[in-house]
Amino acid sequence: LQHIFGQDFSLSLSSIHGLEIQNDGADKGSAARQLARLAGADILVAVGDYGNDAPMLKTADVGYAVGNATEELKAIADYVTADCQGGAIAAVIEHLETLRSNGLI
Repeated sequence: LQHIFGQDFSLSLSSIHGLEIQNDGADKGSAARQLARLAGADILVAVGDYGNDAPMLKTADVGYAVGNATEELKAIADYVTADCQGGAIAAVIEHLETLRSNGLI
């Protein structure tokens, strides 16, 4: 599919059986950055688990991969947190508070 449509579309996997097709240049990273700008956010924090989240973690100021994320995504992330079913978002919030209280964000 990338060979056939690669000039016009961007393809990424969202799960072992899921495929996302976007306009070329459109991805979760550009969308997240735009939403952060519109919201007036000081920092962009992103949490992901699969390859389609890579652009979002790369553009985020602080990027987290959940514990059950792909190894490729874990390598991109700034931090790896709990599994999706193990309270990942709560763990991210706690970690962000630690970073903030230490003046790291």
